[in-house]
Amino acid sequence: MATNYTIAGPAYIKLFFHLAKHPHQRVNGVFIGKETPEGGVEATDTIPLLHHWTSLSPMMEIGLDLVDTYLSA
Repeated sequence: MATNYTIAGPAYIKLFFHLAKHPHQRVNGVFIGKETPEGGVEATDTIPLLHHWTSLSPMMEIGLDLVDTYLSA
């Protein structure tokens, strides 16, 4: 059974504008979301992290740790 993924409007707009601001670079970030009652996943927010280092790096680990701290609060 396939899982349906949906990106909410505000999350998509944040993603789009961050990509538009850095069209010459790769962008790395995190979708924040929730599971829907139907068993799908809805991304409700986007947190852009990096646009210089796109592999797992110390900067990426710090960014992911900041996201974890933000979501734990």
